[in-house]
Amino acid sequence: MNMRYNSLMHELKLPQMSGRYTGVTLPSGGRLFALDYDEVFVVDLDDPSNFEIMEISPRDFVKGRPDVIGVASPERTTSSEIHTLKGMTLESSFDPTSDEVAVKYKVKDGEGELKFPILSGDWFSMSFSADGKYIVLAEPYTIAVYEV
Repeated sequence: MNMRYNSLMHELKLPQMSGRYTGVTLPSGGRLFALDYDEVFVVDLDDPSNFEIMEISPRDFVKGRPDVIGVASPERTTSSEIHTLKGMTLESSFDPTSDEVAVKYKVKDGEGELKFPILSGDWFSMSFSADGKYIVLAEPYTIAVYEV
């Protein structure tokens, strides 16, 4: 199934904010935060084509935040992941030598598989937002957000 089109979910078109991400927060309150080594970017998910840079260092931003996935939170970056929330499921197995990750999903309206391109073998992470409205897939060069 094409990553950009899916009849069960809608992919939000995020701008390229950085050359290399270190992590991303799970969406909350209609916003998503992306991090690189120097900046924290905030995206309004109602208008994801624009972003702002925050006045905080990524290191300070992630302190005490359990909603960060990626290298900024290594305990949440593993080779195999399974997430369940409200009867929905995400499952993947990350191979750093592959050029994509197959993400199997089961959401309220059905199930399928996404092929998420991997440009770096450094890390891959994924999760549902706490409210189950979004799925986030991320690696150092790409962040994808799907509205379920």
